[in-house]
This record gives sequence, structure tokens and C-alpha cells, in this order.
Amino acid sequence: MLGAERGHVAVVCGPGNNGGDGFVAARVLRDRGIDAVVYLAAERAAVRGDARLHLEVFERSGGIVRMLATPAQLATLDARIIDAALVIDALFGVGLARAIEGHLAEVVTMMLMAERVLAVDIPSGIDADTGRTLGVAVIA
Repeated sequence: MLGAERGHVAVVCGPGNNGGDGFVAARVLRDRGIDAVVYLAAERAAVRGDARLHLEVFERSGGIVRMLATPAQLATLDARIIDAALVIDALFGVGLARAIEGHLAEVVTMMLMAERVLAVDIPSGIDADTGRTLGVAVIA
């Protein structure tokens, strides 16, 4: 999906297992010489279990984590994400059971402005059982 560009990859992660997959993807991309940065759309303390382990491994390997946990943080970084050569959607996965609202809806809206988006397992905002949109959804 990067083609010859090999530009900045923005990996937008949530605190759960989908985010954990995003941390791994960012680390693997960085290991291959690609500029991949994690944008965490949750407070660091909310990241637990295997996702926390992979966040820590990513950071120990020299990976950069930028926070998107508040509207002010999103406003500061939105252009960096929108203009990325590729956005990886690792915000929510198949376990999402409620509508995306508020600040997280703004994060999804920002991802909708990117030219290329790849979802980790299913686009954030899609109900895995029905295929219906839960509030807003990423197009990937």
C-alpha cells in the first residue's frame, strides 16, 4: 500500500487488543526501515494486558508514541495523520459493541480524511456481527 513513497505511516491505536496489534505493526514497520509512529487515542493507563506489553516493546525498540487522548492533542497532530502515506486503523476491532461518540468519533473522522487507510482486522466503527455502522466508521 505504500508503493514507492515509503513515507510516514500513522498507526492509530486504541487501548485494547486491536491497539496491541497496531503496536506490533508499527514495530515491524520500523524494523524494516519505515517511519511508523503510534498515535494513541486513549490514556496510557488504559492500555492493559498483551496490548500494554506490545506498547512497552515498541517504545523500548525506539518507537515514538504520540498521544491523541484529548481533543487538544488531536488538533495538534491531525495534519500529521491526514497527510501520512498510510494510516493504519488499530483503534477498535471486532469486539466493538457500542456507537463511537465524542472525541473518539473525531479521531475516526480525522482518519476518514486520509488518502490510504488499512484496518487491522475490521474498520473501526463497524459491528463485526451485522456489518452496520456504530456511530461513525472508518473506510479502509
